[in-house]
Amino acid sequence: PVFLALSDLEDAGLLTEGSLAQYRASLLVPDNQDPRDVARHLQERIGELDEDYARLSVRTAREEAEALAEGFQALSRFLGLSAFIALLLGGVGVAGAIQLYVEERLPGIAVLRCLGARQGMIFRSYLLQAGMLGAGGALLGVGLGVALQWGLPALLASVLPFRFEPGFRPASMLLGLTVGVGVTVLFALFPLLRVREVPPLAALRIDVEDASGRSRSARVLVGAALGIGVLLLATFQTGGIREGAALTGGLALVLLVLRGIAALLMRGVRGALIDSFPFAFRQGISGLFRPGNQTAVMLTALGFGAFLISSLFVVSTGLRDWLSVELSEDTPALFLFDVQSDQQAGVEALLARFGASSELLPVVPARLESIEGVGVEELERQGEIPGWTLRRVYRNTWSSELQSGDRITAGEWWDAERPDGTVGTDTTSPVDPVRISLEVDLARQLRVGLGSRVVWDVQGRSVESVITSLREVDWTRFQPNFFAVFEPGSLEGAPASWIGLAPLVEEEARISLQQELVREFPNVSFLDLSTIRETVLRVSGQVTRLLGAMAMVAVGGGFLVVAATLLSGRFRRRRESAILRTLGSSGRTLRVILVVEYLALGGLGGAAGVGLGAVGGAAVLRFAFDLPAAVPVLPLVGIWAVLVFLTLVVGWTSGGPVIRSTPRAVLGSAEG
Repeated sequence: PVFLALSDLEDAGLLTEGSLAQYRASLLVPDNQDPRDVARHLQERIGELDEDYARLSVRTAREEAEALAEGFQALSRFLGLSAFIALLLGGVGVAGAIQLYVEERLPGIAVLRCLGARQGMIFRSYLLQAGMLGAGGALLGVGLGVALQWGLPALLASVLPFRFEPGFRPASMLLGLTVGVGVTVLFALFPLLRVREVPPLAALRIDVEDASGRSRSARVLVGAALGIGVLLLATFQTGGIREGAALTGGLALVLLVLRGIAALLMRGVRGALIDSFPFAFRQGISGLFRPGNQTAVMLTALGFGAFLISSLFVVSTGLRDWLSVELSEDTPALFLFDVQSDQQAGVEALLARFGASSELLPVVPARLESIEGVGVEELERQGEIPGWTLRRVYRNTWSSELQSGDRITAGEWWDAERPDGTVGTDTTSPVDPVRISLEVDLARQLRVGLGSRVVWDVQGRSVESVITSLREVDWTRFQPNFFAVFEPGSLEGAPASWIGLAPLVEEEARISLQQELVREFPNVSFLDLSTIRETVLRVSGQVTRLLGAMAMVAVGGGFLVVAATLLSGRFRRRRESAILRTLGSSGRTLRVILVVEYLALGGLGGAAGVGLGAVGGAAVLRFAFDLPAAVPVLPLVGIWAVLVFLTLVVGWTSGGPVIRSTPRAVLGSAEG
């Protein structure tokens, strides 16, 4: 672009009769006035002027910013989804950690019951401990987040497509602290109910029956509180109660499905056991449905963690694929316009000589004259159709083929016969009215559909048309796009200019081509898209790398949460292993039993969670982001393999304390 002072522009003689120019004025509104009210008043005054001022429009700075922000809505929704999933993963981790904490202190809790401590007092004391742990963790997280504001911009300067200004934001810090403590307390409630269920007799017998059957009302209340808390979090992150309710309902459905799958898997595994299998294998599989092992709970928790990881990965992959830009040999490098009809063949031949062959498209400017017999002035007075659609100059074209990237949503293309039996692509003298294909969103704005009659003012000549198809146009593609496409032969007599995109060629050839264009066709204008293309590639790469890094951090944290969930059930299995060792089992046999049991947990629970995550992620892509619901199968198999490996590691390490200690020491610690 070339920048000139307004006075220099006038002296240059560029603003003469026939010049096309646009003017913009920026207004500073006083602080005591609302810019929206001022804009509305100005627009009303413009409407009172004559039609020479009809094309004037007024927009506020906020409207401009909102229009710019529309392109970042997908990224904003992904950030909200990532934050919500991170909170849920953190909540699952908190629940696992509190359960482990309570399991270690059950004997001490039983002693307190023997000494007269009430259930409520013990529950409140442990809830207070959980809240204090949550506050400490939240403070640490807030401090780390503030520190990262100064460290990350320097590390990610080559990745971030914008400049990041760090600073203290007390409101955000307080919000993070509140959410951290709230999530900790909410997800700690369920495992802390175990504290209320410990009877005094557990001080003498660790396997005494608890009072879980008598605390059903407490579990219902805790479940309701947890559901309301998750709903509030989802609403806050998604920005709407409807979206938050849908997300919360989907998560509840996933939990129910996982619980049902866990019950079916346990029943199926029990029926699949064969006596001829090795002892260690049978013992490990039997551990899945042994009473008191809480296998269904662990399978559900493990599957839920796998679901969150997989769904986030699917969404991030879909967004990165959408944002990524891949160039091929056919990628446009030059945009040509203002080619006259008698120059079309010569320009196409010149492009072919340089290996950049391109078929030029005609452009015929036209205005709307009437719709269904009603003139545009009357339609504008009625106010039911947006004024810009009635006043604008449309740049239409004719074509025998549907453009790549366009999709027919209603009606049919020109290969169908006309009422007189002729075919649109076989004649240059179509009968009136001519057939057109209209862009679907414009048709919705104009309140027209298939069969509607539209009259166009084509440079003083009225052309009647009938809509025979509606198209969905991909406006993001590097190609000429049109609101209205006429059938061949309908506009070929009208004055037209031609435009086209030349595919990518070598830099030297591209420069030579531009020189030849200037010499042979000086009136033809062209735009070198190579710089724009490089900028798009750079920004796209930066954004996709940033999304990938964020997704990997969340996925890595999810794996840690899953590992903590698996560790929460190791105490009961240690006691069972000590009993088996007392009965003569070797250390190798104990390790094999634990590995088989945890392998079954990880394989079955991980497969269920990853499968549901693939479905959930695809649904989010389709309905929340309006993107193709593509599922990356191989990476999801990799996630499942990592989950299985984690369970193997936990199963292998769980046998260490039993093998290194005597059975008496393990059983004594369990009862003491």
